[in-house]
Amino acid sequence: MLRQIKWIQDEEWSVDVVGLGDKPSSLEGDFFQISVPKLVTRLFLYSLVSKRTRNKNLVFDRVSPVLKERIVTGYYDVIHLNDLDFVPMVSSLNLNSLISAKKTRITIDLHEFFPGVKGGLIWRLFIKSYNAWLFKKLLETDFDSYSTVSHEIAIQFMDRFNLPSIVTIWNAPGNQDFTYDSRVNGQIEVVYHGNTGKGRPLLRYMLAVKRTKTPMRLHLMVNAGSLYKRFLKISSRVLMVHDQIVWHETVSVHEIVMKIRTFDAQLVWFTPVSENMHLCLGNKFFEAIQGHLALISGPSPSMAPLIEKYGLGVVSAGWNIRDLVSSLDSLDRATIERYRRNSSINAKDLSESIGQDRFVNEVVLNLKDQV
Repeated sequence: MLRQIKWIQDEEWSVDVVGLGDKPSSLEGDFFQISVPKLVTRLFLYSLVSKRTRNKNLVFDRVSPVLKERIVTGYYDVIHLNDLDFVPMVSSLNLNSLISAKKTRITIDLHEFFPGVKGGLIWRLFIKSYNAWLFKKLLETDFDSYSTVSHEIAIQFMDRFNLPSIVTIWNAPGNQDFTYDSRVNGQIEVVYHGNTGKGRPLLRYMLAVKRTKTPMRLHLMVNAGSLYKRFLKISSRVLMVHDQIVWHETVSVHEIVMKIRTFDAQLVWFTPVSENMHLCLGNKFFEAIQGHLALISGPSPSMAPLIEKYGLGVVSAGWNIRDLVSSLDSLDRATIERYRRNSSINAKDLSESIGQDRFVNEVVLNLKDQV
């Protein structure tokens, strides 16, 4: 979202935002904060009321009356949704009715393959059916444009749910324009940074680093609670791989590329525990390229074609640990440097510049059809 705000403001358009949390520091327009109800209220809404009532209480009734008035009177030229939770509000406010003298362009970013999202017990009990209801509301609502993060996710939405053309906008940072620095040391420094949820098999990463014949260290920068971090550290000792693992504190999103560029390769080997995870093409992938790292992936339909097209790294034959070990065994300093050099060469083409142009001209401003 922050990237999209910047892109629109760069066009000298005024942007207002509604959402949770604090006002984004880069936002120049108005911010309409949605308050979060107390836990007991949320539990009641999650479990004992209809999905429509839940959405009304958690979203619609908490949106500022000032913003609602602006919407229905045609104050905005474009309304861009970044979350399914806001889809019911589009029809509730009866946009583009006779109240407004002009047509408001309504767009939505489908940043996940929502029908393929899967979670644990809490998710199944309280979120799964609600998300399905929101997605059904999406299919019943006409939007002027749709976007998502990968071509493969776009194809699934179009083929299986008959959605119209969807614009692909990578979740990529801007080109950092770093100078490629060649390295000669034999040991390969591999990093994983990010969340520790389903599909991020950190214990398998540890085992693979232990079993590979390639001299290698695993650097971990993980977003995890203290208990889970302790579990991971104890596990590394049980697996007798702790001397090959280095722990790092996490950094802000804006600092990630600068931090990871000191390493050689990044793990984007995410087991397909859900269809959404199988199709993912996240920010980690593109941050590694901007940091001039080699990529280590599995046969991901979104990541593997880009890795192979640009020569960015190694793609394992499957999702078993032996497949990951085989990929690590194929690496040496010369191979890593070839992949790192290709990341450096292609960093500009795989940065946010293409996405920015598509977002502005095809999603928000609709200039493509006006040329």
